[in-house]
Amino acid sequence: MDSCGLLSVFGVRLVIVLLFGLLAAPRGRCCTQINVAGPNGTLVVVHGEENALSFGQRASVVRRGTLLGNSSSGCMSFQSQFGFIAGMNEKGLAVNNHALDLAVFQTPEEGVPSLCVADVASFALGMHSTVDELVGALSKVRVVGPDGSGQWGVTDALGRSVVLEYVRGELHAHNNLSLIHI
Repeated sequence: MDSCGLLSVFGVRLVIVLLFGLLAAPRGRCCTQINVAGPNGTLVVVHGEENALSFGQRASVVRRGTLLGNSSSGCMSFQSQFGFIAGMNEKGLAVNNHALDLAVFQTPEEGVPSLCVADVASFALGMHSTVDELVGALSKVRVVGPDGSGQWGVTDALGRSVVLEYVRGELHAHNNLSLIHI
C-alpha cells in the first residue's frame, strides 16, 4: 500500500476512534485522552474535554519569560522557560486537564514551595520538557488547593505518557502507554 493509501486508512480509523470517544462520553464533566500508534511508529495524542468548552473560546498563548503561578495567596510563582499554546509547549510536552472529583491534594509545609493546583498545567508546560522532569519537579513541591479539582494526562515528545493524580495527598504517576493500533 502506498503512503497515501496508508494515511487515508489511518485517517478513517482515527476518526472512528474519536467519534466513539465523543459519543460514548456521558454528559457533564468529561475528558478524554487517546494515544494512537500511527503510521511509521508515530504517536498521535488526542486530548478533549467534552462539554467543557463554550463556542468562541480561544486558546491561550504564553511566551517564554512570562511570570506565572501564584493563583492563591502562599503559592509559588515562576517564570516560564518555554512558550506554550493551549496544552502543548515548544518542547512537545502536552498536558490535558482531566476531571477527578475524588482528588485530595496536599497541605502546605514549612520550607517546601507550594504550587496551587490551578497552576499545575502552567508549571508543567512553562517549566518542563519531559514527563520524567515534571514528575521529579512535582515531588519537590506541595500541590495545594481545593480537593476534587482534577488530574492531568501528560505526554512528551519522547513518547512517554502518564496520568498524574493526587490520592490522599500523594502524587501518583500512572503509565498511560496503552495504544490503540490503527
